[in-house]
Amino acid sequence: EVPNADFMLAHTALWDVIYEHYSYFGQHSLSRLFSDQGFRILRLDTTFGGQFLCLDAAPGPDAAPDQRRPTHPPSSAMTDAAKRFGHNSRALLAEWRGRLDEIKKAGRRAVVWGAGSKGVTFLNLLSRDGPIEFVVDINPRKQGMAIAGTGQTIIPPVFLVDYRPDIILVMNRNYAEEIADMVREMGLEPEFWFV
Repeated sequence: EVPNADFMLAHTALWDVIYEHYSYFGQHSLSRLFSDQGFRILRLDTTFGGQFLCLDAAPGPDAAPDQRRPTHPPSSAMTDAAKRFGHNSRALLAEWRGRLDEIKKAGRRAVVWGAGSKGVTFLNLLSRDGPIEFVVDINPRKQGMAIAGTGQTIIPPVFLVDYRPDIILVMNRNYAEEIADMVREMGLEPEFWFV
């Protein structure tokens, strides 16, 4: 399982560009890597809402011809996607800077939900002096710690009962329903913004 570069480029998943992911593959490049080394590709698909690629392969020269030499898009297609990603990333950063400024000017309370890599990247790019004081995470080992680089305190969900945020910035849409259910059970009705 590896991050899906096709998804990242198509959806401007800037918050997924992190040091732990030191190489990125799309479906074509991952299949080519394995097939060029003599592997038979048994399965290649996406998971977690398209964010990751999963590949099962077996050694052996008896792969079907289309698996030994998969069709690859021209390199210019990936170059064009990367250029769009750069342009779209700059626009995304400007949009979120504006949204965070609006929160600050209006004196609204906002928290980030998710102290993983997406949340850390988002905060380091955008919220060093912004309106976000707290980051919610369900992992008890993270609670009471601080976000590297920006210092927001990581809190358990129950903290929100007293803090009463106006806005919850959800770092991964795949958890939206679970987060909304937890927040409703606490009797809160904040706005949910999906990053």
